[in-house]
Amino acid sequence: MTDSFSETIEAWWNELLHGLQKYWWGPVVGVLLTIVWGTVEHRFYAAINNHIDSHWASYLAGVLGSSGIRIAVVAMLTIAVPVVIIVIHAYITTGRTEDITAEFIQSQLLPNDWTLPMAMQAMEIAGADMKKETFSFDLIHEIYVVNRGRDITLKSLRAEAQIGSDSWEALEQIRDLGDYELVIERKEPGGAGRGFIVKTTRRALDNFMDKTANGLKSRMGYRGFVRFRFNATKGQAEGKINTKLWIIDALGEEHKVMATGAKDIEPSDGSIGYSLNR
Repeated sequence: MTDSFSETIEAWWNELLHGLQKYWWGPVVGVLLTIVWGTVEHRFYAAINNHIDSHWASYLAGVLGSSGIRIAVVAMLTIAVPVVIIVIHAYITTGRTEDITAEFIQSQLLPNDWTLPMAMQAMEIAGADMKKETFSFDLIHEIYVVNRGRDITLKSLRAEAQIGSDSWEALEQIRDLGDYELVIERKEPGGAGRGFIVKTTRRALDNFMDKTANGLKSRMGYRGFVRFRFNATKGQAEGKINTKLWIIDALGEEHKVMATGAKDIEPSDGSIGYSLNR
């Protein structure tokens, strides 16, 4: 009989579990639980309110009558203090954007392909309106950046350019500098009365992004080249171009780079030219 009873209980339990696995009962139970919980919650808060009304109403009325001014001041300070903290934090955060300074050692604007100058010349000869034709240019800066604030990581750069009197426009950062090299020409004695010969050497541009891969450390200077691309007419490219630079850290915060205006660092030897390896 014991075995029979155990088998009955086991069968009942299995059937119960099987029934619970069906979903038809969910909405019914959910509605009932919602009604019960709403009733309990209403009675709970009602009991608290009744207790406060019966025991604290007269006490609070007396306090407000005698110390209303002090309570008002405390309330105002409670609201004002967080606001002041937010304002100070915003000011400090804004001030951080001036913690990074840069000296623009040299800048050079080149068509982004070595064949473009020849194409421009051919188009001019053919009578094309060069005031309307736009071309892709690379603006290359050699910069020396000093971080005067806290250590930060460096995710990317953001730059804007003003061409002539036009409005500021965003530039596209190109991380790869392999299309260009430093071309260094030196005169050396030719020997045997042959005067001088010009010896040309080439070397890769020092990539600023590679040098700062481990972040910008406080009170440290970093020197290297950066590259940006934009479209402009031939005449615009030959005119004045102003640029602004921002450093974007790993958290997405922007740090404006303030140009120092100093010219006390000598540019790297050579001129920027197209790479022979591309």
